[in-house]
Amino acid sequence: MNYLWKHRHWAVVLTAVLGAGLGQAAEKDVAMPKGIKVESYMGWDKAIRVTADAAEVRLVAIPAVGGNVLRYQLMGENIFWEDSRTLGLTSAQVPKDFMPGGYQLEVNDMSGSRSWTAPATVKELRDLGMTIVGDPDPVSGLQLEKEIVLDPETGDAGIVQRLKNTSFKPQTCSLRARLLCKGGGYAMLPLNKHSRLPAGWGIRRTVEGKSVYDHYKPALPTAKIADQTLFLETTSGQETWVGADCSGQWAGYVQGQTMLVVYYPFTYTNKYAGDGHTVEVGWNGAITEIAIISPQLTLKAGETLTFPMKWAALPVYATVANLKQARAQAARIAPSPFK
Repeated sequence: MNYLWKHRHWAVVLTAVLGAGLGQAAEKDVAMPKGIKVESYMGWDKAIRVTADAAEVRLVAIPAVGGNVLRYQLMGENIFWEDSRTLGLTSAQVPKDFMPGGYQLEVNDMSGSRSWTAPATVKELRDLGMTIVGDPDPVSGLQLEKEIVLDPETGDAGIVQRLKNTSFKPQTCSLRARLLCKGGGYAMLPLNKHSRLPAGWGIRRTVEGKSVYDHYKPALPTAKIADQTLFLETTSGQETWVGADCSGQWAGYVQGQTMLVVYYPFTYTNKYAGDGHTVEVGWNGAITEIAIISPQLTLKAGETLTFPMKWAALPVYATVANLKQARAQAARIAPSPFK
């Protein structure tokens, strides 16, 4: 995260490149910040491509769908899942359940939960990074901003998510960062030694027509706990959800030749909504979702909830085909930078 903060006040802002003029600037070959290119991507115009050449990592964000990151690749392999049925479309064309894939944010407030995929504005481009901001929600007055930057040497992505209350009334809310990955891999969650959950984790079940988490006797044939870490095989085609109040400040996922590690801050004094989970993992065979949940805060008028993350993409040279091999990969995960 040091690289993010070091470069967040990058002095030269190309005003011709921002907002509506962004595409025109690209056509005129206006000099771009280091590692930045504006291009068409899978049917969307003015996508922002960020490349860390030394690490062979590339990231692509789409302002037209709320600044979603649809590509985070290592050596040409994209860890994220993309829905081919929605490529090039926007939330205006698919007003219900629009989910193009990749990384997107969901806001939970007093009115419920909803994904924010409306077109957003590029506020700033700078070396290996950008800031994208959406319009305030007309009902709640909440406004989302994402700051994204790649480390030039490691390819690690620093993500700062900000939710601002632009209304005149207090808002109780939290963020859910959804990372939709290609399915069929292995997820890893470091369990909390001081968990308030009886079993330390839970599995979602249907009871009397309602979905609830069983935190007393969760069990899965494709789950194993070792080294205080929950390992999950996500190859089953049956939709399954698991959640935990993890304190290790990371979640891992191995698929193909890549291991994705998502780091995030956690403190015991924070309050978390619902079941108190900080991480949830869901899968259906085709998709594995890693959901990182922010603390729940009550924002006064003008206040902002700030929730940072760090992504790391690590190469996997040996095939991971069982939970024992997934455990070997977990030993490579570095401690969280947020500790």
